[in-house]
Amino acid sequence: MNFYQFLQERNLLHMLEFPSELPKLREEYRAYYKKMYAKEYVKKRVHRVVIFTPEEYARLLAASRNHNKPFSTFVRESALAYTSNGYILPDQSETKAVLIALKRYGVNLNQISHLCNSIQSVRSKEIIKVQNNFNALAKDIQRIYTQPVQIEDFVRDVVKKNPDYAPKIYHVLNSLKK
Repeated sequence: MNFYQFLQERNLLHMLEFPSELPKLREEYRAYYKKMYAKEYVKKRVHRVVIFTPEEYARLLAASRNHNKPFSTFVRESALAYTSNGYILPDQSETKAVLIALKRYGVNLNQISHLCNSIQSVRSKEIIKVQNNFNALAKDIQRIYTQPVQIEDFVRDVVKKNPDYAPKIYHVLNSLKK
């Protein structure tokens, strides 16, 4: 329900004529919206209590921070990855792509800082462009390093890129069977 519908449902459309009342009405609408959202959120999810030892909790908390995820999200995604035999493994080529992109953005930032220092100003377009590029890079990095990957897919990709690794991997796997 949007703000207009909220006012209409409560027969408060006439209040739009009084601009001084709008902040109060928007506050009421926001509170109503949050309440309804929370109600729907609870309906669509199953809530369970999981008990950890202090050591387990500390370990999982450190891991969730390392992956820049809220604790509950990290625990849920880790459990789902474990049950589907997925693991969080970045692809080597993606890691190289991230490093190259980081270097490019570093060069861009360096050029902008030199520009700022030499002419004492910079256009807002340049700042917005750098900010947008940086935000896109941050999303890509987060996706690469936190998205679970099936171990079979990871090994397949490695062998495709480096066919000479296949016999070595085969040898390692056979030695583990013994």
